[in-house]
Amino acid sequence: LGGLDNLKDCLTRREKMFTREALAAGVPIPKGLLIMGVSGCGKSLAVKTISSLWNIPMFRLDMNLVFSGMYGTPEAAFHRAMTTVEAVAPAVLWID
Repeated sequence: LGGLDNLKDCLTRREKMFTREALAAGVPIPKGLLIMGVSGCGKSLAVKTISSLWNIPMFRLDMNLVFSGMYGTPEAAFHRAMTTVEAVAPAVLWID
């Protein structure tokens, strides 16, 4: 992640929060991290890196599909997606 030194430092420090030892000790899991920016600034790479570094699953939610009606109403489709991700948490949710 070239140029994202603050993010890399943050991710490295928090990596240990996802170990079995940390979970067994009751260390709280981070609730979320919002990454936003202009096109081409590395958001997609950052999301993939977080999933890989922390060894947790990643889900990509395509909002175009949510609003397309192919999976029912947008509200129902979004609710199903959130329920699925919450069931396997901790996970990375990439909303695109």
